[in-house]
Amino acid sequence: TLLDRTVKIAIATPDGRTVGGLLGRRTQFLVVTVDHGAIVDREMRSTPAFRSPRNRPARPARVDATLAPITDCGLIVARHIGWGARDQMGRMGLTPIVTDRRSVDDAAADCAAGSIVSIARPLH
Repeated sequence: TLLDRTVKIAIATPDGRTVGGLLGRRTQFLVVTVDHGAIVDREMRSTPAFRSPRNRPARPARVDATLAPITDCGLIVARHIGWGARDQMGRMGLTPIVTDRRSVDDAAADCAAGSIVSIARPLH
């Protein structure tokens, strides 16, 4: 469990305060380090923005680019995670968590307490 080890958790966020929607549209993650149930560090990390079709690579490459700055994290938290991203995370050893929490602080606290639960939600 998260209570007996140190783990980094990446929470998709548009602004550092709210949990972001679709993972693939996030350009920022709040990375929280949890050490034996206590939050000991918080940092913001950026990912490439793929807004224009001209600079938008194929889907697997976009997922790789989105996940590249957070591959050292054990859990990836967002409000929506598509099947392709979920599969790719599994191959990379990352655990996707789909949450209904809106606040990054609430999501981080749930992770630290070991009470975060991935909800079932239709994914594209």
